[in-house]
Amino acid sequence: MDTKQRKYRDLIERVKASYPARNPSDGGKELRLYWCDNCKEINLWTYWQGKGNLDAKILLVGQDWGCPWDDASQPTMDEVRKANEGRAYDYLHNNPSPTDANLTRLFSELGYDITKPCSDLFFTNFVLGYRNKGTSGGYKKAWEKHDKGYFKELTDIIQPRVILCLGKSTFEGVLSAFGAKLPCSITDYNAFIESTHNPVPVTLENGSTAYVFALAHCGAMGTLNRNRKKSTDLTNQIEDWRKVIPYLRKENTGMFQDKVIVITGGANGIGKCIAEEFQKNGAHVCVIDRAEGDHYVGDLADKVTLEDFAQRVIEKYGRVDVLVNNAPPLFLGLNECTYEQFQQSMAIGVTAPFYLSKLFAPYFALGASIINISSSRDRMSQPQSESYTAAKGGISALTHALAVSFAGKVRVNSISPGWIDTAYTVYEGPDAIQQPAGRVGNPLDIANMVLFLASDKAGFITGENICIDGGQTRLMIYHGDNGWTLNPCSGNIV
Repeated sequence: MDTKQRKYRDLIERVKASYPARNPSDGGKELRLYWCDNCKEINLWTYWQGKGNLDAKILLVGQDWGCPWDDASQPTMDEVRKANEGRAYDYLHNNPSPTDANLTRLFSELGYDITKPCSDLFFTNFVLGYRNKGTSGGYKKAWEKHDKGYFKELTDIIQPRVILCLGKSTFEGVLSAFGAKLPCSITDYNAFIESTHNPVPVTLENGSTAYVFALAHCGAMGTLNRNRKKSTDLTNQIEDWRKVIPYLRKENTGMFQDKVIVITGGANGIGKCIAEEFQKNGAHVCVIDRAEGDHYVGDLADKVTLEDFAQRVIEKYGRVDVLVNNAPPLFLGLNECTYEQFQQSMAIGVTAPFYLSKLFAPYFALGASIINISSSRDRMSQPQSESYTAAKGGISALTHALAVSFAGKVRVNSISPGWIDTAYTVYEGPDAIQQPAGRVGNPLDIANMVLFLASDKAGFITGENICIDGGQTRLMIYHGDNGWTLNPCSGNIV
């Protein structure tokens, strides 16, 4: 028996032993979890796909198993008993459930026929026990607390590339097992499934990255909810599952595998999106931000803070492959901005990018890149924006100066975003059509360019500023032309 099999069998025995101790006798009055003695695997679902598949690429995770002792479960249990006796078995035999039919259809989008054994797949539930009655409803968060340590052990044994979570509770439980924080609060699970926050990367015990996908459950209610109560059509879920495909292609998930990425202001907005995209591509991401969180918390305007942060990065990794200077300066104008606030804005927006570039200079790896986030305000202005505009103009100029100083060692470029809505709001009407691109931008528009500039594909680009504003700064505006008018009383274009 190899090491993985030993660990797996040991895990099963410990899980089985834990269940009797959890459940005091109550005559079955309360909904409780027990172990099913017929189960010789980590979970009954594992008999379908997973039995012996400890090198699976895909770990599919449901919430919990229904009661295996009621009449409806007996066809399934007959197949389980066949498997335990070494006889040929068909897990789907006499089991025409909508959930399994939908799952079969969705896995076909990933190139798998799950009516046949697939060594790339391992099916399980997050909660490993079995209900003493019923199949759904009454789910208890306490069940997650008991089993999340076992689930993490199972995942560390299998080392999957992707973890597909059926339902919100399952998704939140899996992240909890790895101590991973939700990238944002989930008030609308459908919106989260569709967002760029999905999937969430987690680090396995061996240091590899697995990508946790939030998906809708495949049963009738889950499919109805995914369609916002309008139908049980699988179209939306098919699109959700197709997003998994690039993560199964190893060559596409490791574009920045093990690269060391430093990002300032990476806790929210554009910076957070940049961090997530690098993580999805296998990078080690080091963030500094004033906001509290699971990163280095500090003030970028403080020299000692910058030195301490840089020292910690080098002590841990010994090098830097990409530095993204993203932290935004203060946005204050002539009437309100004090001398000290203007100095602080320049310290965050210009001095910190310069000083971090200087601190990391001896440690930049071969082919390293610095990417500065400027703004389209480096070339155009609104009233009362001096502290922000001056800093953005400064970082744009700093970019070409650093590019020349680092010539032959580090490429240095900057990006000037236009209107970027960090809440991913979809605008209609004038807000959208005033942009030549026909829409307002979102953080992914910037993150995509950052990853391109950091890659070998941009190896002949340095000292450049790239404006990503949907064409807005190229639009000529004259009173009475093309629908634009000026209100002389307010001085505003309308």
